[in-house]
Amino acid sequence: MENLFYLVDQVNVWQNLLEILEKESNGTIDISFLDAFQFAGIEGSFVKLIAPDKFRQTWMDSHYKTLVETTLRDIDPTLTGYQICIANESQKKEIPQLNLQPVSLPKKPKVSHAKKELPSLYGRYSFDSFIQGHCNEVALKTSMAIVQNPGEKSMNPLYLYGSTGLGKTHLMQSMARYLLLNRTADHIVYRTAEQFLNDAVARYKGSFAEKKKAIAYYTDTYEKADILLLDDVQILEKKDHTQELLLHLLDSFRLHNKQVVLCSDRKPVELTQFSEKLISRFEEGLTVSIDALDFTSRLEILKNKTADLSFPREEEDSILRYVATLPVSNVRELEGLVAKMKAHQELMKKTLTFDYVQSLFNVQVYSETSLTPQHIIETTASIFGVDPLLLSSKKQNQSLSLPRKIAMYLCREYTSETLQNIGSLFNRDYATVIASVKSIKKELDKKPSLAEKLNEIRAVLRLS
Repeated sequence: MENLFYLVDQVNVWQNLLEILEKESNGTIDISFLDAFQFAGIEGSFVKLIAPDKFRQTWMDSHYKTLVETTLRDIDPTLTGYQICIANESQKKEIPQLNLQPVSLPKKPKVSHAKKELPSLYGRYSFDSFIQGHCNEVALKTSMAIVQNPGEKSMNPLYLYGSTGLGKTHLMQSMARYLLLNRTADHIVYRTAEQFLNDAVARYKGSFAEKKKAIAYYTDTYEKADILLLDDVQILEKKDHTQELLLHLLDSFRLHNKQVVLCSDRKPVELTQFSEKLISRFEEGLTVSIDALDFTSRLEILKNKTADLSFPREEEDSILRYVATLPVSNVRELEGLVAKMKAHQELMKKTLTFDYVQSLFNVQVYSETSLTPQHIIETTASIFGVDPLLLSSKKQNQSLSLPRKIAMYLCREYTSETLQNIGSLFNRDYATVIASVKSIKKELDKKPSLAEKLNEIRAVLRLS
């Protein structure tokens, strides 16, 4: 009977440890991490454990060794510690040497995940429907390169960032769609960070059986994935425990050359509520920004989105150029403008002439006599996709230099303001205005693209 009780204690000792730690830790210990170890009995004074992989063994020894050994001694004073072996190593068996002729094995058929996974993606999001512009060209080409060669170390993880509505989710879902349709043997997971957070937290809620089920789901979904695409990671700010889980995943994925793609509304260093280790992992791969829409991108998007609208043929180009300069910052706002025009055309049966569209959005179009420097500054900034206030700032970066010079040039050409007054509008002296005007005049003879840009601004101001 004594031996029987000892056998029962052997079977339960690891489960006892998990239950004790769960009650005493109040959620501060990752029980799901410990639960992944398989109890293999007691040998001498050591508990034998089987780890799923080398990574978990190393993490256990570096983070939980003292805690586990102390708790084991509390359960049974005869126990002094644990010993770990790796799952695939523990299952090795001696295989007799047989003299067999090699045979060709049938190829394992691919099992498509597309039917199951594609419904979770927006149907309109694909590479084909993504409109390329100067503001997103690098992000698009990088995304397309990764789906052709996932796991490339220099691009793993890929971290995409940019303001809301610029196309990050569109690119992420385009990647997922492409991989599901063209690499159907891979276990591809696309999730928002909110879903990831919920799946992580679920492992600590409910009964023990519910926790076990949630842990199994988390393991199958995330840890066994070949490619992970995680959207809106900024949601995980201040979620220290979930950040640590993500850190584990990133380390494991990189170790096994499995691709991770992340996106956020900020660059890594601006995620001030993230751990330094996690920020470091984000920056180990490739960080790519999606910039604010420039005029050309807005115009191309509008041409695509208004394909089913009817404009007077002689005014269509002017209308689209005008709408492209309205003060919007992202694709969603552009879609809102298109929806408004569509409603007026289809529901109110209005003809979308230039004058009607201009009155619809209640933005003044100026004559040369009524033009002011402020109008020029706002229009120029809008076409270049920058904040008008930045043209008057002390910032000297390249994205502001050209629009600032052009705005000075047009102010000098179309207003009666003095050089000193123009300079003060841009927080510069009159000598800078003179130099900017000369610079634009000189470049106009060399760069046709600059002349086109000036004509775009003049067209919006109805000056050409």
